[in-house]
Amino acid sequence: MARILKAHVRGHWDKQTYRGGQGCDCKDIYDCMAQEKAEMDSIGWENIMHFPVADGSAYYMVVHENPLTLAWIPYGDAWQLTTPYLKGLNHEDLVMQRKWDAMWRNLSDERKVVNVGD
Repeated sequence: MARILKAHVRGHWDKQTYRGGQGCDCKDIYDCMAQEKAEMDSIGWENIMHFPVADGSAYYMVVHENPLTLAWIPYGDAWQLTTPYLKGLNHEDLVMQRKWDAMWRNLSDERKVVNVGD
């Protein structure tokens, strides 16, 4: 059973005034998105669990693997999952998601565009 931290992941998201229902103090929204993406990359995607929600995804940082402990990341539209769903997660779910992510990365690497005739 996963534990959920009450506080969200600290970073650029604390200064928002537009994105994630709050917003952004950046020059424009694209600058905000670039900063958010850079922070997600710095966490490392292997340390992030993601779940499809509505028209986007909910993101949670893995604070501890065993017992599974997650902290919400208010990335993009800042979707969140309901607590009962999150509490039902365990370490095996994290392992399975990492395997699926690795599979999709490998498939996308294999499908890179190759110019025919070069």
